[in-house]
Amino acid sequence: MKGAAPSIRGEPRSRSRGAEDEEGDSEETEVAAALTGTPEASEAPNLAPSNQPPVSKAEPHFSKMMEQMTQLMGQITQAVAPRDTSEAPAFQTPLIKGPDSFDGTKAYKLREFIQSCHFIFYNDPANFFSDRRKLFTLFDDPNEVRNAEQELENIRIKEGGQVSIFIVDLRSLISRIGDWGERAYIHVYRGGLASRLLEQLASNPGNFDSLQDLMDITLGLDTRYHGKKKGRGSHQEKKCEP
Repeated sequence: MKGAAPSIRGEPRSRSRGAEDEEGDSEETEVAAALTGTPEASEAPNLAPSNQPPVSKAEPHFSKMMEQMTQLMGQITQAVAPRDTSEAPAFQTPLIKGPDSFDGTKAYKLREFIQSCHFIFYNDPANFFSDRRKLFTLFDDPNEVRNAEQELENIRIKEGGQVSIFIVDLRSLISRIGDWGERAYIHVYRGGLASRLLEQLASNPGNFDSLQDLMDITLGLDTRYHGKKKGRGSHQEKKCEP
């Protein structure tokens, strides 16, 4: 009985030594992990595919939207960027006769002078950007419409005058006034005709529904009148010859 006791007491001692060895190994492992910064196996996260966090379904869609936005911004930047026109041929003004000199002493020549300048300015806007405004500011009539209306109300053909000149003057005034209406212009035109033309129109049964029709009729009558007058003058000159 006494001889078996040592063997029973020895087993715990052997287990105690093994536990001490395991504790020593564990302490050494913790020290090594602390020195190297490597986590222990028990503390390392399990990154197995089944344990990884799920990827959000919105992330691919968001990335695609950002890519499209980047492409769109690039297109906008390219569209608004100034273009290089250094290689484009410069516009050359065609050979146009310049307007006659105008010094303001003859006001009736202003319209012709402005029209000539207007044509040149619009054919070469790069060189005449502000000249048109300067010209109209200096020489144009500030009461152009009102003055043209007064002239139109008083326009008349002198006895022996030509309808062609009367038509040109009337058209010029109408262009400065605007739109009075067709019937108003017909009334003004009739009021400016010579008495001989009014008598011929009175005997004409036709109706004149437009200003142009009335102009065409009176122009034909006036042309025949001056033709006959010229013919009578030539005939009388032949009679006077010795």
